[in-house]
Amino acid sequence: MQGAKIVAVVLLALVCAAAWPSAQGAGRAGGASVKHANGTLTPIPLDAGRPWGWAAKAFMQNPNRKLYNTAKAKLFSGQQVFSHTQSAFNPEQYCQMAPHYDFTWFEMQHSRLRFDEIEKMMHACPGVGATPMIRMPDALEANMQKAYETIEGVNNALEIASTPGLDVVILGNSDLESFSGHQRTDDRYQDLLTKVRDATYLAGKYWGNAGFQFATGNRLSPDSRFHQNGSSKDGFVPPARAAGPAK
Repeated sequence: MQGAKIVAVVLLALVCAAAWPSAQGAGRAGGASVKHANGTLTPIPLDAGRPWGWAAKAFMQNPNRKLYNTAKAKLFSGQQVFSHTQSAFNPEQYCQMAPHYDFTWFEMQHSRLRFDEIEKMMHACPGVGATPMIRMPDALEANMQKAYETIEGVNNALEIASTPGLDVVILGNSDLESFSGHQRTDDRYQDLLTKVRDATYLAGKYWGNAGFQFATGNRLSPDSRFHQNGSSKDGFVPPARAAGPAK
């Protein structure tokens, strides 16, 4: 996992159990929903000597060498990155979309996409530009995700984020909403985002959200660097969307 690869872990929330109280109902009498979406927690301020991803860079033998992983290089330069999602075997579609995005999100967990099909698509247009990333479908990964898509995963978050060779920790935003029971407009949801953000920063990694909507419009948006879908890097609009209303 050294140097050229990005490892993305989909989590509901990251928080160190010793440092923060339980995310469920903390500080809310009766669990009533409060719709502010700003949260009650103040994010940890950034240390000038430890920018986002400081540990990811330190893990590399030569952090100044040229990276062929363009998404990782963009993260290292302080920018946000976005993907297109490839859920079906369609080499033509993949080759059309990939040049316009930072990375390709090969969706194997929620599709019937196979490894050999991904290999064929990558061979159809090598060097296309977008860094390939796979959301794993196998039994071991599925078991891991079952543990992380609950509040139980929250209690081990800092340890997870501190794994050597892991560069990015991202939130599964819809999963977080479902399993926590807090809507995205609820302060408690925003607090979970803040806890994820803080733990990831303390671990020296990059933080992101699967929901690209969090790239803007949220007080933590400047810190959210890694996203599924979202804006192309060159203004490209997928053909299916070009003729219809904006989505």
